[in-house]
Amino acid sequence: MHIARWVTTHGFALNVNTDLSYFNLIVACEGEPVTSMQELLGREVEMSSVEERIIERFAEVFELEIESATSIVCGSAA
Repeated sequence: MHIARWVTTHGFALNVNTDLSYFNLIVACEGEPVTSMQELLGREVEMSSVEERIIERFAEVFELEIESATSIVCGSAA
């Protein structure tokens, strides 16, 4: 979580097909064991399926309608 100017931003990490050996080099999650979807399911997981399901659940939980975009324009031309 990050707080700046009374605004919070949140994020999460989901280990899908992650090489967990890197977690041996750090203390993650206050020392709690780290796993991945691949390790739990015993097979590689298709990332696009995970992304799709996360978007669906996010929209459901926050009562949002998700719209697809082919491009995003940032800023303005001066």
